[in-house]
This record gives sequence, C-alpha cells and structure tokens, in this order.
Amino acid sequence: IQSCILLNGASTASGTDLSTSSTGSIITSQWVVTAAHCVHKLPQVSSWVVYAGIVTRSSTKMAQHTGYAVEKIIYNKNYNHRSHDSDIALMKLRTPLNFSDTIRPVCLPRYEYDLPGGTQCWISGWGYTQPDGGKTLLQQALVPIISTKKCNSSCMYNGEITSRMLCAGYTEGKVDACQGDSGGPLVCQDENVWRLVGVVSWGTGCAEPNHPGVYTKVAEFLSWIYDMIEVNRLLRNSVVFVQYKGTKYLHLMLFYTFTPQHFRARYCTLYCTTFTICRSKAYKKYDHSIKYGA
Repeated sequence: IQSCILLNGASTASGTDLSTSSTGSIITSQWVVTAAHCVHKLPQVSSWVVYAGIVTRSSTKMAQHTGYAVEKIIYNKNYNHRSHDSDIALMKLRTPLNFSDTIRPVCLPRYEYDLPGGTQCWISGWGYTQPDGGKTLLQQALVPIISTKKCNSSCMYNGEITSRMLCAGYTEGKVDACQGDSGGPLVCQDENVWRLVGVVSWGTGCAEPNHPGVYTKVAEFLSWIYDMIEVNRLLRNSVVFVQYKGTKYLHLMLFYTFTPQHFRARYCTLYCTTFTICRSKAYKKYDHSIKYGA
C-alpha cells in the first residue's frame, strides 16, 4: 500500500536523501495520498517520481525498479503551512500501477470514522530512526490513538490539534514517525480491513515525551478525495449496484456504471467489504453496502 515519492535526482551514492523525499499511500491504480507539506513548494509534476512495491530504499535497489511519472498534483486548498491544518494532497500517476502481492491499494475510512483513544494502529516508513538518519529497509511500528481532548491538553499540544487532525503515539515518547516519513500511512484494522486513517503530518521533535505524532485525519477529507479523483466521470460500461440502507424513511437504490479500467481497480473494493460512495451529509448516518453486477 505504501509508495516512495522522490524528487527527480534525489538519490545519493549511499542511499536516498530523506530531506527531498516523502511517502504516500496507494488508494487506486493511479492515485496516491500524501501530505500537502511535501509538495506545496514544488507542485511541478516533473519534479517528482513515485516508486511502488519496494521494501529496501537504496540507489542499487531502486535502480532495479521503474519509477512512475506524476501527471497531476493537487493539495488541499485549505492547507495552512503554519498551523499544519488540512495537510493532505493527491498525486495522479501518468500510467496506472499493476497491482500485485507487493503493490495494492489501501482502503479509505468510512465517513465519520472516529476511533477511540487506545486503538492500536500501525505507522511505516523509511524515515529517521536516530538524529543522523533513517533506514534503507522499510520500518513499521505500533502506536495507539490518543484522544483529541488529551492531545489538546496543556501538557501536550495545548489546543493546536484541529478537528482535521488526530494524534497517535505514547505519552513517554520512544516510538514515533519522523523526518522522511511525511505523507506516509497511519492504518488501523476495521473488521479485517486495513483502512488509511491518517497521513503523517507533523509533531514537536520525534518520539519526545508528551509530544506524539500528529496526523491528517483522512475521514475529514473523503468528499474532497472523491471529488478530486473524479469518480462521477468514470460511471459507465460495467454496472455496480449500490444500496443505501437506513431507517424506514430511506431505502434508496442507485445504479452506477464504471469504465472497465476503473472497475478493475474497484477503488480498493478487492480488499474492502464495504465502500462509501454517497457524499451527501444527509446520508452519512446510514449504513452503506456495495455489490457488484456483471
């Protein structure tokens, strides 16, 4: 699910320059979610190349893989580089990824997907593990969600955490995302499905006591993501039956069609049991289910 995003020519003889690299999460065959702070100063698509399916990030290993050129970069218009609010961006690849055992999409969260404090989730990346640098081998760590109330307390971030952010980590520090992990995934398991809950955004230092990692809350940006990847333009050819179930006052049945390419990608539904496509606030409280037809 994870991709390595590099500035063209950022590799060095000993590995990869972490100051000119970020990570991202694959959500479809052509779209990657990353952090706005990674790309807003360099929005030119020619500046970036995306690698997928790699575990070891070194010049030698990466030379064996073909990087994917970027066709479009979109960062959220509400991104604030001072407060780090709305720190999310999308990259569209020029050519689709070929999904495999090592390249596959991660599922997006459901609307209003709030996890209680203490929920165990995973972060991963090639970022710094000590002050002088990071690892060439992809690292992963288990971190618990910290409630916004606790994270906004005077002993932590003292009100800096907005409703579009979430915190994860340990009060005592020691385990955290760091430089070079920016844009990478915070994933949590939901009924045997791994969902992209957060995007590595910011924090005070790395793994410091009372300063856990802060992540962009992906559930707050679902409507924006679906709008940007232009779902509605792809509704043709292959039929998808979507049923919205709610109270006795609502029982809607809608039919959508998808292009063959889009249908194959299925926006992660190969790995999801449910998929939210209705973006209207009026329907958010209802359960959503999806079935495929021929």
